[in-house]
Amino acid sequence: MNTQTIQKLLDVDSGKEHYEAGAVILWCFDARFDPVLGVFLQTMPDSKFDIIKVAGGAKSLASPENESDRDFILRQIQASIRLHNAKKVILMAHQECGAYGGKNDRSFYEEELRRGKSVVEEAIGTEKEIITLFVDFDGVYET
Repeated sequence: MNTQTIQKLLDVDSGKEHYEAGAVILWCFDARFDPVLGVFLQTMPDSKFDIIKVAGGAKSLASPENESDRDFILRQIQASIRLHNAKKVILMAHQECGAYGGKNDRSFYEEELRRGKSVVEEAIGTEKEIITLFVDFDGVYET
């Protein structure tokens, strides 16, 4: 018999109310861009977001290593729309992304974002706005 008990680590009120997401955001898990995400979210008119963080961000849609990676991300986007009525889909790619081998060519990432957007449109249609962002070490650019 297991006699271990669960210990509470933090006392936090996260709020029980159901929410609608201003957007579902596909972002790279590269921690160098965490502060950028925080600042970007502050510019958005909504306060709740569904954030999907994976290596390469939009790469998992545009150039996945396995089709199952793309399918998983699309299911997550669809779940955000179904469960939290996400108003927008935001896809991100960034300069020197390790998932892409550290490429530096902005036009390469812009093409990847276009491909990722097409994949999302094919999966969910054009009812939701799809925004593509290129992030470098100086800022965020809508492509």
